[in-house]
Amino acid sequence: MLKTQILASESIGDLYFGQLHPYHQDFFGEKFGQHTRIRLRDLPHYTLWRDGEYENPETSDYYRYLEGSWRFYCPDNNTHERRLEKIDNFIALREDIEKNGVIEPVRLVVARDGAKIIIDGNHRASLAYHLGIDIPCRYLRLKSVIKQIVHNKDEFYGTMQQDRPYQSIFDGGKEIIKGRRRDIFKRFKKMDIPNDIRGKTIADVGSNIAMNAMLAWYFGARESTAFEFSEKIASSALRLSTILNNRINVHVHDLGNPILVPKSFDTVFCFSLYAHVGDKEVLERNIERITKNTLYFEGHENTEQSEYAHIFQHFRKTELLGYNDDGIHSSKATRPFFRCLK
Repeated sequence: MLKTQILASESIGDLYFGQLHPYHQDFFGEKFGQHTRIRLRDLPHYTLWRDGEYENPETSDYYRYLEGSWRFYCPDNNTHERRLEKIDNFIALREDIEKNGVIEPVRLVVARDGAKIIIDGNHRASLAYHLGIDIPCRYLRLKSVIKQIVHNKDEFYGTMQQDRPYQSIFDGGKEIIKGRRRDIFKRFKKMDIPNDIRGKTIADVGSNIAMNAMLAWYFGARESTAFEFSEKIASSALRLSTILNNRINVHVHDLGNPILVPKSFDTVFCFSLYAHVGDKEVLERNIERITKNTLYFEGHENTEQSEYAHIFQHFRKTELLGYNDDGIHSSKATRPFFRCLK
């Protein structure tokens, strides 16, 4: 049983928001220039009260926040009336906390860099900070929180197989959760990090929990963007990035459809994705269009360079860097790994 501790009211504003998902990115990005680490003192949950916005809730940042947030949580019931009902409930919660204090502990986790992140209790903590009230907190175990964040048991490329995430989770160069693909960091050692990663814009297509995008940020990428088909896995990636403090962007996207972002990226990753995209011609066009300089391409087990020739035809040079591990189901390394230059 985790012990309950008291957090002084003056420290609450330094807590970080830990429930990021893909539809929060634009909201926080427009206001703060980033979305990975947002302090409670900047959350719309708090500014609703600090700035008196609750008096005209329809024009509040909190109302805008709900509109984006519920695109993820309840897309079929994301209505004006329901958002106003939520704000009414928030006002009632304030009255209760003014009278009784915060009863239910806020759940926190401490990241390895010391940041305290709210896992549950943004509304209670925001009201307590506004009212100058101390709060009871329960500090959750970091490894348990990370496992819960990436727990997507209903998806094969989640944790359906062997109850492991598809990708190992690395905090910097340290593997902290074992996945079904454990060679992620090792793969980076085959890359030209000074020329292709450091200071560059990176796109990781078919990113899963975006560990490659996060490691690119760790190795000095100027901007790191992931494209992932599963909304749930994309949300896991963003919440994980908050804990690891790796600033990435994540787009929910079916790579069998055209990527419409109006820009290209210096370096693109496409790792063991090819067989999982039905329309290979669309995938080819996506890769060709968004790659400005360099493509790192990993094929599937026991495949040859010729099988990906229509992808590589858009590049002036294709170099085989070696072979990457097949995964935990095999001790072999037969996935060909290529560096392609435009």
